[in-house]
Parts: sequence; C-alpha cells; structure tokens
Amino acid sequence: MAEIEKNPKKMTNMFERLDERDLHNILNELPMKDAIRAGFLSRKWRNQWKYLANVVFKQSTGKEIESLTHFISLHRGNKIKKFHVEFKYRPNKEDQVNEWMSFAIKKEVEDLKLDFDMKGDNDPLYILPPFIFNCESLVSLSQKGCVLELPDSIYLPNLHTLSLTRMEIGSRNGRTIRKITSRAPLLERMSLVNCSRFRNFNIDASESPNLKELAIIETKVDLARSTGMDICAPSVEKLVFLYASPRREYHVKDVSNCLEFTFALSDQPHEYLWKEVGEELLSLRYHVVFLNLLPHFQHVRVLRICNWCVQSLYKAEVYDKTRSRVSLSCTNLEINTSFQRWELPGVTYMLKAQLQQSITRCFVH
Repeated sequence: MAEIEKNPKKMTNMFERLDERDLHNILNELPMKDAIRAGFLSRKWRNQWKYLANVVFKQSTGKEIESLTHFISLHRGNKIKKFHVEFKYRPNKEDQVNEWMSFAIKKEVEDLKLDFDMKGDNDPLYILPPFIFNCESLVSLSQKGCVLELPDSIYLPNLHTLSLTRMEIGSRNGRTIRKITSRAPLLERMSLVNCSRFRNFNIDASESPNLKELAIIETKVDLARSTGMDICAPSVEKLVFLYASPRREYHVKDVSNCLEFTFALSDQPHEYLWKEVGEELLSLRYHVVFLNLLPHFQHVRVLRICNWCVQSLYKAEVYDKTRSRVSLSCTNLEINTSFQRWELPGVTYMLKAQLQQSITRCFVH
C-alpha cells in the first residue's frame, strides 16, 4: 500500500483494472459529489457517474439545486435504486422538483425519500404529483413536509415501507390512509410522524392485511388540541405510540392482532407529571390518554411503558375509585423508570394487574 501511495501511476492502473460491476458498487457507496469527482482519478471512471444508481442530494448552500437538475439531464443509467432529496422547498422550485420526481419514477426507483425541511408552520408545502402513487417499482416511500392528496387511481404493488412526516393529509384523511394502504398489498411497515396536526386524524388500515408494524409519533409541535385520532389496524402486530402533545380524544377501533405495544412521551417533560394540590390530584391529560388507551391493549404479549405510565395507573387507583383496575396478559413487561416517588408502587401495580399469565421477563430500567 505504501508503494502505491508513493506511485500515483500504480494507483491509476489499479483503478483501471477494476471491472465495471465493482466500479459501480464503489461509486454508489460514495456521496454524489465525491462520485462525480472520482471521474478525475481515472479515464475509465470519467463518465461512470452518469450511471449512478444511488442519488442522495442534501442542500447546504442553495447552489446545489441547479447541479442536481443538471445531473438528471446527463444521467444515462436505466434504473435508479435510491433517490433521496433533502432541501428547503420554495414554490418557485415546484417545476424542478416535479422534474426530479418524473426522472425517479421513469428510472423505476425503489427507495424514494423527499425531506422538505420545514422551519415553521407557514412554510409552503409541496403537493405530491399523482404519478408517484402508481409507481410499481417503489419498495420504500418516505415523505416529509408535503401535501398528500391522492389521485383516483392508486397502485403500489411492491411497497413494503411507508413513512409520512409532517404531512397535511387531505380533508378525507380517513379515506386517504385506507386508500393508500389498501392499494399497497405488500405493505408491512408504516410510520406517521406529526401528521394532520390541525384536523381529526383517522388512521384506517383495515384493508391492509400484511401491515405488521405501525408507529404513531407526535412530538412537541403545534397541534390543534381540539382534534381527535381514530386507530383501526387489525393486522398490526407491533404498535409504537409516542406523543408529547395530546389531542382531545383517541378512539381505538381494532388492534385485535397486536402482540407488542410501546407507549411513552416522545419528549417527556417533568412539568407534565402528576401534581398534587392538598388532598386532590390533578390528573393531566397526558395520563388520561394512557389510562384510556391501555384497556385496548391488555391482550398484548409485550408491553413497554415509561415511568409516568406506572404512576398514572397507581395514582388512578388511589384517587379515582370509579376507574376499574386494568387486567393484563403480557408475558414480557418493560418499564423505563427513574425510581421517583410513586414509581415502585406503580411497578407493583403492574405486576398485580396480570391475569393468570405468568411474566416470563420483566425489565425495569
């Protein structure tokens, strides 16, 4: 190796001896800029960047947008495996973004990710073109900061993973989720992060028989607290629910096949823990959400909760005599606790909540 470093000609000869497949594999592992610059290392490499299968673009200065458009115009490959774009969207760039999307779909992209960086709620949103939802090659689709208005016709026969982040879903959002999941017969994983923040959110995956994993995450963002959420996902086996800003109400319609349930605050604030005022308890809405949701998941085998969840259960039993004790059937119980006041009694409560099932594993962090 030392001899090669001292003799650039030998290094060039080494590059020249690489077969085309190895060459493409190397270039596709490099950042796009570096893959293009690699053309200067060898005559054989000069035009290989035009056949890249992985296109990952991240804006840093604003000048890169034109360079990506130029790259697309010169691309000669038949297929794009990965097309990831991250930049701050502006309406005057809509035509260019549409051109990028058209390029990716025509090249039979498998992994499409659009991350339109949003700094505020008033930022303009990109409206996804309808042809994306009839791309038969798509295996993974990730969208952030867009408007999701579905066309009349949808067909995503190979889609396995769907991720929607800060998406304003159309006015018929219940039909929207049901429509996109029902027309993706191989869909296995779906994550919904900070979606439909200003209207009721109906998560209806009742016609998606192969959907096994669902993550619902609502972080500390502006959210219309007067809104509600409905969840219907009968085929889901693993459900993760993380939130930091509760809606008015939650309705769980069907999670009958759920085996693993994870519930926690996504950004757990100490000021939202139980508070006592003399003999009275102020049960904040964060805890009420958990208390109302848990009975729908009492059949799961694996239950993961955070410390304030066990506080909620124990305090509810002490202060709210009208609330029935929850019965659980889990064999694996995982509690993330800091051993503050009420937490050890809460752990005891959880163990007593078991039915005839014996816990195989109990993790207390």
